[in-house]
Amino acid sequence: MQKIVIDVRTAVEYEIDHLDSAINIPVEVIHGKIGEVITDKNTPLLVYCASGSRSKLAKVLLDRLGYTNVIDGGALKNLK
Repeated sequence: MQKIVIDVRTAVEYEIDHLDSAINIPVEVIHGKIGEVITDKNTPLLVYCASGSRSKLAKVLLDRLGYTNVIDGGALKNLK
């Protein structure tokens, strides 16, 4: 199963710079949008943001939603 990379920053931040493989689901809407994009809750997910705080929150939210394989990638600059 392939890992899906999710940029949890705003759309504006995503447009400025992002990992090539990333999809954008801002942390503010991840609760309502994730199920439309990722239906298999065992899918490996890597979430990242600008500094690591939003990715940490996104991981907590995804864990609570029942996603079982979520990795907090922290800051974008650390993944490049």
